[in-house]
Amino acid sequence: MDVENPPSYNNATGETDQPPLYEEHLSSPDDMPPSYDSIFGQMRRAKETSSGALTFFKALLVIIVGTIGCTICVGLVLCIPVSMIVIGTIYLDDCPAERFIPIYLIVGGVFGVIKNLSSVVQRAKNNNDSTSTYEDRKSNSFDGLLGVFLLIWFIAGNIWIYRIYDKYNDDPDDEMFCDPKVYWFAFWTTTSVYILIGITIFCTCCAGCIGCLFY
Repeated sequence: MDVENPPSYNNATGETDQPPLYEEHLSSPDDMPPSYDSIFGQMRRAKETSSGALTFFKALLVIIVGTIGCTICVGLVLCIPVSMIVIGTIYLDDCPAERFIPIYLIVGGVFGVIKNLSSVVQRAKNNNDSTSTYEDRKSNSFDGLLGVFLLIWFIAGNIWIYRIYDKYNDDPDDEMFCDPKVYWFAFWTTTSVYILIGITIFCTCCAGCIGCLFY
C-alpha cells in the first residue's frame, strides 16, 4: 500500500476505491500476455485442433522443434555437412586403407545440406498456411527419398569406418595408411549420430510427459 497516497474511502458503499487487479481484466485465457501465448498458446491450439492423443503428441513435437533454440541447433547442424564436404575434399587421396571414407564424407555432406534446406523450405510453407491444422500439414516426398538415401549411405559409412578401426596406421608408405584427421573426423561424425539418437529418445520421453500434462 502506498503510504503517501492511501486509497480513498467511499462513504456510500463503505469500500475503498482501489484500482482493480490485473487478473480481473483477463476474461479468458486468450487475454493472457503475449509471452504466455507464444508457447503455451500454441500448445492450447494444438490440443483444440488435434483429434487424439497421438496427433497432439506429434503437434507438440513440431512446436518444440520450431522454437528459437531448436532453430539455432538446426543452424549448427548445417555446419556439420559443410565440414564433411571440406574435410572429404581436402583428404580425398589420403586414406588408401579405405578409399571410400573421404567419398562417404563428401556425398553425405552434399546430400545432408540438400536435406536440411529442403526441410526448412517445407516447414516454411506449412507455417505460411495458417488455415491448416496440424493434421493437414503436407509432407515432402523428395525429403523422404533423401532421408532413405542418407540412411543407406550412413549404414555403408559405418561399415567402411568401423572395419578399419584397429587396422589403419599413419605411415604414408603403408597400404593401410589413413590420415588420422580424416579418419577421426569421419569416426566421430558417425558416432555422434548414435549419441544424438539417445538424446532424441530422452527429449521425446520428456515431450511425452509434457503432453500428458496438457492433454
